[in-house]
Amino acid sequence: MLIWRRVEWEARLVDFATQIAAGNDALRLMNDPTLKAAVALVEEQLFDEWKTAKFEADQKYIHATMRGMHEFLRALQAVIDNGKVAASIAERRFERG
Repeated sequence: MLIWRRVEWEARLVDFATQIAAGNDALRLMNDPTLKAAVALVEEQLFDEWKTAKFEADQKYIHATMRGMHEFLRALQAVIDNGKVAASIAERRFERG
């Protein structure tokens, strides 16, 4: 029984390490100046297209595109948050022993 718990514990640590690494990678990506500039440029272009679109269907398509980009950014933030939580849990468990 004790061996099984140790194996399970080690598997969780690997999972935490994976989540923490993914969070760190996502944070680097989110803070990358090139990505920030690209997102700002795309947002500006989409907004300009949306303002000048003559048909409601075009505006809806542009709006859906903007929402997709924001969904991507929210997904990155979720990976970052997940990594932070995993790091916090792993740290507390490591302190206890």
